[in-house]
Amino acid sequence: MTWLDAMFNYRNYMFHGGFEWSVRSREKFANLIDKNGWQQFFTCSTSGGEPWIYYLTNETIEDMPIRVGDMLDGLGEFAKNLPFELISEG
Repeated sequence: MTWLDAMFNYRNYMFHGGFEWSVRSREKFANLIDKNGWQQFFTCSTSGGEPWIYYLTNETIEDMPIRVGDMLDGLGEFAKNLPFELISEG
């Protein structure tokens, strides 16, 4: 769940804050990274020694299709195991 939590938090910051976040948002995200041990997922450029723009690491980007595929496989397996009464039309 760590990876998924990290990606959803990053998505929320990017979606709501755009590419360049406020100083307060950058501080909050840096704290989330430290608190949750997400250093392997993110990197950032800095300005004046402080985080400026956060990025996904190359490893995270390269791993993403595998992670998403695994999630889809899991959802498919879950759906296949639903009781017939829940998936039948009649």
